[in-house]
Amino acid sequence: MLQTTRRDGLSIISAPGLQAECGVTVAFTDRVGGAGAPPFESLNLSFNVGDDHTVVLENRLEVAGALGFPLARWVLGRQVHGVGVSSVGSLEAARGAFDQASAMPGTDALVTAEEGLLVGVLVADCLPVLMVAPAGRCVAAVHAGWRGVARGIAPRALLALAGRAGCRPADVRVFVGPHIRSCCMQVDDSLAVEFARRFGEGCLVRGEAGVRLDLERACLSALYGLGVDEDNVESAGECTVCGEAYFSHRRDGGTTGRQAGFVGIVR
Repeated sequence: MLQTTRRDGLSIISAPGLQAECGVTVAFTDRVGGAGAPPFESLNLSFNVGDDHTVVLENRLEVAGALGFPLARWVLGRQVHGVGVSSVGSLEAARGAFDQASAMPGTDALVTAEEGLLVGVLVADCLPVLMVAPAGRCVAAVHAGWRGVARGIAPRALLALAGRAGCRPADVRVFVGPHIRSCCMQVDDSLAVEFARRFGEGCLVRGEAGVRLDLERACLSALYGLGVDEDNVESAGECTVCGEAYFSHRRDGGTTGRQAGFVGIVR
């Protein structure tokens, strides 16, 4: 079960039972407890938003210590709101960890079966989706904004994970972190029509003020269509726009930091 824990002064949403069960760490960070100054205060983890590189590196080292995965064993992608899935191992260790330039190019999902390697995605309203194969044989981190959800990034990552682990999608566990929820995601009619066509009317909330999108429901409906068991899905249930403890691209007018979702197989 997802729960908020305190680690070295940081507030992290994690699943302690999962680590005890199969040796996998899942973690979602927020914006509190770092060294950053406005408008990136304080635990910004992105080198790509205009924040001071030294401060971001300090924040990353702080998170690395709290999670028990050295920064040299992180892998991150250059996220483009696309459908690129990269399978990574020891040769890719540290890609995107100490700078933006070395991140895996054109990658919105990372899959690994390598012990001691932490894969992550950076978000500020988009869905951070973490996937874990049975017995912790393989894990994946997915960055899913509305473009990525519409294009099928989560199903692509799921199939890559299941193929690598040799398991059924029905046996994969899925963890969804804080993101913009339907309470705050107003969309125009054309986007509403597209999502209703792809994922069903149930992903929309209609009211007098217009149409709002339930991005999590749309994303999960695509995963359920591939056989994911609803009982294997857990969500943090928190909105990044409403929750002041999170960075939000929409609320903050586009100038803001990034929190993260991480998953890794403990060595």
